[in-house]
Amino acid sequence: MIQFIDRQGGFTFGQDYKNEKQLIKGADDQFESKNYKEAISLYSTLVSNYPKDPTYNYKYGASLLYGSADKEKPIKYLKFSVSRPEVEPIAYFYYAEALHLNYEFDQAIKYYKKFTNSANNSTIKRNTVENQIRQCENGKTLLKTTLTGLPRQ
Repeated sequence: MIQFIDRQGGFTFGQDYKNEKQLIKGADDQFESKNYKEAISLYSTLVSNYPKDPTYNYKYGASLLYGSADKEKPIKYLKFSVSRPEVEPIAYFYYAEALHLNYEFDQAIKYYKKFTNSANNSTIKRNTVENQIRQCENGKTLLKTTLTGLPRQ
């Protein structure tokens, strides 16, 4: 996707989008449709233009998490988003997922619980979150067992 800079506003938009409103709609449509790979470049542009926006950061981070092989990069954007009081509760879930996939189980559990405490019941898939927390507990046990079972040098 080729990008250009609007000299008046200084904003960058993707080639297929004539204005910022279209870019936001395109990014949100891709995200809601779970087309995370396609959403990455769109949210990258939005985060470049609005680096302090928690919504763009969490959606970019989630898109990276599910749409790319790099599971560490999303943490930066998700961590920023959950540090903001105005962030949507679902951001806690995405941050917890990123931590979970990076073996940061205690922190993942903390943010899974924060998500369940702040989201409404229609947003929470209780079984999914409870299962994710169990997986983290199991991961902690496995890591502890594996690390203590290693031969000493």
